[in-house]
Amino acid sequence: MKRLVLLSVSFFILGLMFVTISNAAIDLNKAAGIWLFEEKDGAAIVDSSKNGNSGKAEATVKHVAGKFGSAISLNGADAWVTVPDKASLDLQGAWTITSWINVNATEKNWGHIIGKRDPAAAVVNYAFRTDNVGTGWDAYFATGGAWKGIWNQKSVKPAQWFYMTATYDGKDVLSIYENGVQIGTLVGMGVPAPANTVDVIIGGWKDNKTELLDGMLDEVVLIGDMITTDDMKNLMNNGVAKAFGITAVDKAGKVATEWGSIKTTR
Repeated sequence: MKRLVLLSVSFFILGLMFVTISNAAIDLNKAAGIWLFEEKDGAAIVDSSKNGNSGKAEATVKHVAGKFGSAISLNGADAWVTVPDKASLDLQGAWTITSWINVNATEKNWGHIIGKRDPAAAVVNYAFRTDNVGTGWDAYFATGGAWKGIWNQKSVKPAQWFYMTATYDGKDVLSIYENGVQIGTLVGMGVPAPANTVDVIIGGWKDNKTELLDGMLDEVVLIGDMITTDDMKNLMNNGVAKAFGITAVDKAGKVATEWGSIKTTR
């Protein structure tokens, strides 16, 4: 009887160990930036991660109603958000870009959600956008002018909110998801792109005005890790603030630092 009890306790403890491993919390230091756009007005765009990667919106960026609270509206001509270069924004391993996006019917070019891309497009640390005619999805990076990515995945449906995600495993595989469902993947990406010293641009690539987004963005998140589809659905259904357990901006205008956790692929 004692042996049976001991065995039962052992299996119970072992089960708890497996549960703990399978629910490992995300490394919060890998959340490079979380932009919720809850400012409602003004040029300041607050980063709700621990890195202080806040940005500045061009005067033409409008604050509008989004999927969760406020969003930003971009005109595809002279509207974007600049986040100054910082080491925490250079993702040198696995990464995730995830965001709500609503593309206007007038988008006919490469409308970027976010990217870290030099003026010559020779080194692109990461980027996620619509394709060259605004009808599909692209995710890519580049080293020495050699571009690697997934191009023209599925179809962009204008005037609708979609939760779009791009993930890279840091070794070889790049994937795109729409509303938490994979719509494209590519094996053969190779090693990550090197770091660069350019700013991160939300809503476009300002060195080429045809690559500015004509549409709306909400809850843009940049993570130096690859999250799971369960994580995507959690973020999509509950909103980033609730899923992460954070507050966008407190009453004093300072970033809150109380975090929750979501699972990641380990």
